[in-house]
Amino acid sequence: MKDLLDIRNEIDGIDRQIVELFENRMMLTTQVAEYKISTGKAVNARCQNWILCQNWHILSLTVMASESCSSISCLSAENDSISF
Repeated sequence: MKDLLDIRNEIDGIDRQIVELFENRMMLTTQVAEYKISTGKAVNARCQNWILCQNWHILSLTVMASESCSSISCLSAENDSISF
């Protein structure tokens, strides 16, 4: 069985990967918008803004959860339940 600290370190590593992938996705979606604008293709601004806001909300929750779990024990050593 893995040590609890090792498991938490793995989770932190996954969280960092999620953030990195999300940042890459945001960069690519920006490039799509720039391409559409430069070629005169339709860009639905209302939809794009909604998606952007949702993406940033998801990213902020991911970062907040990662930071919380790094500084506060998310799993109680006594009963392995989630606590905040």
